[in-house]
Amino acid sequence: QTAPVRVLSKCLLTCLDVSWQSGGDGHCESPFFRCDVHNLQEGRDGLCLCIRGYVHNIQVGRSRVCLCIRGDVHNIQVRRSRICLCLTGDVHNLQVGRCRVCLCFTGDVHNLQVGRSLICLCVSGDVLNLQVGRCWVCLCVSGDVLNLQVGRCRVCLCVRGDVLNLQVGICWVCLCVSGDVLNLQVGRCRVCLCLTGDVHNLQVGRCRVCLCFTGDGHNLQVGRSLICLCVSGDVLNLQVGRCWVCLCVSGDVLNLQVGRCRVCLCVRGDVLNLQVGICWVCLCVSGDVLNLQVERSLICLCVRGDVYNLEVGRSRVCVMGDNNNPDELYYYKEPRCHQNRHLSECSLSVLLTCLDVSW
Repeated sequence: QTAPVRVLSKCLLTCLDVSWQSGGDGHCESPFFRCDVHNLQEGRDGLCLCIRGYVHNIQVGRSRVCLCIRGDVHNIQVRRSRICLCLTGDVHNLQVGRCRVCLCFTGDVHNLQVGRSLICLCVSGDVLNLQVGRCWVCLCVSGDVLNLQVGRCRVCLCVRGDVLNLQVGICWVCLCVSGDVLNLQVGRCRVCLCLTGDVHNLQVGRCRVCLCFTGDGHNLQVGRSLICLCVSGDVLNLQVGRCWVCLCVSGDVLNLQVGRCRVCLCVRGDVLNLQVGICWVCLCVSGDVLNLQVERSLICLCVRGDVYNLEVGRSRVCVMGDNNNPDELYYYKEPRCHQNRHLSECSLSVLLTCLDVSW
């Protein structure tokens, strides 16, 4: 009557069919299994399973369930209940119904599907074919993620592995990824991307976006939103719409295009084909700058490298770039500044092939 399952700690439980009652039939309310469990089913009550073996075909009904399993898990199905899964093994074909689910995985996850519920996924293994419905989702994944799809919900993705074909609907999304990201698409939402890997074909809709990249970025497109880009790797084909953009890049930047917005570029690498529209731009570049074009805006260039083909429209320009006197400030406030004086007299160790401004 106290703990009938303790004597079975070193055996194989091929079938465990129990109906937990709160202080009724004498069964142990918090059993600790150190062997294998197959075909686990529980009734309408709270159940906490701390199992260090393998679990197959776990099914839970209307109850509060906590599974702390360090083995493999296959075919887990949970219905109307509050479930907390802390797994260190593999998970295959996990399906959860209308409930609040918390998954803490350290193994592989395949074919994870969750219905209308509040879901928290903390996965340190691989995730394949993860699909979540209308719910609140938190994904903390240190493995690979393939074909991740989330519906109308609030989503928080903290991923340290690769992410392929990530699609999120109308929701709040937070992506903290240390791996590669391919084909990332987010709808109307607030998105925060903190990536340490490569980024390819990143597209974000009407939202507030914060991008902190330490890897390569290719084909980055963001819609009407507030964007903060902190990139320490290479960025290719960066395009941003009507928004507020802050670029802090320590790598190379190629084909950077920004629309009507406020842009702050702090770049320590090479910049090629930089184009900014009607906006406020601040460029702090310690590398080479080629083909820099800025239209109606206020521009501040603090460049310690070479500058080629600098063109600025109706704006205020400040160039700090003397290698001998890096703290000396030069203002080109009037057109006669470069008509009556040679650019070499300004002690600039750069080559300004074209500077056409109208103050």
